[in-house]
Amino acid sequence: MYEWFDNGFVINNIFENQNIFIGSEVDNINYRPLSGIVTMEILTKCDVINPPKKWEKWDFVTVNIELAGIEEFNAKTNSGKMVLNEIVISKEDEQYILEITGKDKSNIICKFVIGRVHNLIPMVYKPEWERYESSLI
Repeated sequence: MYEWFDNGFVINNIFENQNIFIGSEVDNINYRPLSGIVTMEILTKCDVINPPKKWEKWDFVTVNIELAGIEEFNAKTNSGKMVLNEIVISKEDEQYILEITGKDKSNIICKFVIGRVHNLIPMVYKPEWERYESSLI
């Protein structure tokens, strides 16, 4: 399911065969055209099947991914949260094509060579700070 990541096994190890993207929220997108890289922070509330030993609790998990070798990047977003409704990955020659559609008709299209999961961060609400923070702190 995550063959477009060179280390997709990381997601499979923790979430098994769930599609962690559907219903998740894009928290941040950063396109760096000079380096040909797109980074995304995606918040998922999918069930964690095999949590790492250092994870004690979480409300959701932030998945930080990087797409490299960008040939094309197009994003149309609306104000507010971008909740993912559909994600389609296809392969054309030596490139992957990522098409994301949000519930609010937002969309992202990206042609890239390889993707990488940088890290998975368990997040928990901290009432004393009135925000979410990594539960690993």
